[in-house]
Amino acid sequence: MPTRPEPLRAESVTGRHAAPAPAPAPAPDHTPAPASAAEPLISIRDLKVTFALRTNAVARLLGRSSGLVHAVDGVNLDLAAGEVLGLVGESGSGKSTLGRALLGLVQPSSGSIRYRGTELVGMRERQLRPLRRKLQMVFQDPHASLNPSMTVGRAISDVLRIHGLHTNDREQAVARALERVGLAPAAQFMPKFPTELSGGQKQRAVIARAIALGPELLVADEPISMLDMSVRAKILDLLEELRRDLGLTYVYITHDLASARFFCDRIAIMYLGKIVETGPTEEIFTNPRHPYTQALLRAVPDPDPSRGQARDLPRGEVPDAANPPAGCQFHPRCPVAFAPCGWELRDLRMILEQRWTTVDAQQYARESALVGDPERFASIADTDGACLLRPASGTSDELLALLRAEREARPDDPFWRGVRDLSAAGSDVRLEFERRVAPQLVPLAGAPVEVSCHLHAS
Repeated sequence: MPTRPEPLRAESVTGRHAAPAPAPAPAPDHTPAPASAAEPLISIRDLKVTFALRTNAVARLLGRSSGLVHAVDGVNLDLAAGEVLGLVGESGSGKSTLGRALLGLVQPSSGSIRYRGTELVGMRERQLRPLRRKLQMVFQDPHASLNPSMTVGRAISDVLRIHGLHTNDREQAVARALERVGLAPAAQFMPKFPTELSGGQKQRAVIARAIALGPELLVADEPISMLDMSVRAKILDLLEELRRDLGLTYVYITHDLASARFFCDRIAIMYLGKIVETGPTEEIFTNPRHPYTQALLRAVPDPDPSRGQARDLPRGEVPDAANPPAGCQFHPRCPVAFAPCGWELRDLRMILEQRWTTVDAQQYARESALVGDPERFASIADTDGACLLRPASGTSDELLALLRAEREARPDDPFWRGVRDLSAAGSDVRLEFERRVAPQLVPLAGAPVEVSCHLHAS
């Protein structure tokens, strides 16, 4: 019976042919020392990544900003060696930005990222480059990940050349990496250009380029989303095989809950740059606690058309990350939000817009003239607990009557749970809200999960 080829271990691509030679003045060694079993491979604390908004060409030219986008907003995570952590959320939730920040491709605004005890935030590129051998990434688009003017063999060989690895047997190292990911015989694929490969073959070549350096951590950013359905499972099987044989640790970024359940040991649910729930995969899928996690699971299509499934998905759209909601950022869309979740005046806009979809044209014209442009609600200054709303036309009593009528018609709407008092104040209407409290990601008693939700606050 033929023996199985020896898997490509990390030590086989770390330049073992180089003869050791003492140096009189050695440069500082930024390679982290091996950690104990109890120490996480990656430890993230209060990580924030913001991007400046440039409204026009002049602002971009002069470096002026009209605000900040909070792409990653206070993330705390630990990643154990050999673990597969899935970052799950809608587009714009900050998953890819967090993954890029781990590798230094995006500069964090504040916070800490420690790899085996070595701080990565603030590290210069010259110091970070040796660590890139241990921290690699597989991007979403395999078509854009490979240089179209380079052959597959050259693309992988260049990576080894840049890091000074396998100076004597570079071609053999490239061949081993290609065969390790299923592109065999390697001699057939090395001279090919990316345009001569299928989408699945390109992604295998990208993975081969990443593992050729012998990494410990692989950030896989939606690695199967742009592939045909017929090859997605094969790529996931390959990643799992590499994890088993090479001892890889993964951060798996996806919006596909089915693949996350198949591949991940632990799930972290992200919404507007924050982690709202994290825990073991089966626990998250069988007993989700956060309303956003529950909404994501309800959105997964059921392949059996005979089984009905409620589609009570969150109302509205994902808020603007440049001006996120107060308190719990999911509260404007949450069906079970209540008093402390963070209500503010701009939440009233969605209530009135929903009302106007149910009235006739004359009533809409009358009420919209009284209220004015609901967009202005977001710009009216309010304090933590009270705000004033001035009618665009008519009197404050008329506006107060409209709001009270809407409250009586839909008393169970989550918005009204957060309104403590509604009254006339001269020419304005005064809305007094319950005190806002921003939830924190905390362990849930009796369960191996952490949740950021007032429903589960102790």
